[in-house]
Amino acid sequence: LAAALADLFTYVVTSVQLALAFPAESGGFVTSFIAFATVFAVTQVPLAIIEGVVIALVFKYIIAVRGEILTKLDVLSASAVARLRGAMA
Repeated sequence: LAAALADLFTYVVTSVQLALAFPAESGGFVTSFIAFATVFAVTQVPLAIIEGVVIALVFKYIIAVRGEILTKLDVLSASAVARLRGAMA
């Protein structure tokens, strides 16, 4: 979920930046923002969803196969890894 939301936020910020740089002659910033956000939404929303799913699956795989790596890197505690492994079983 965090990866998908981060992607979506990136595209919203990019739309804002482009709208500020290229405001529409009629409607200004808002019209330009809606246009850029619409163009990005067509391609980037599905990509953000797919990326979120892929990141979740990779994280699940890492926990199942090599969860101790996350403990060594101080990403999760050993009890959290054990709890996640138990939830997957």
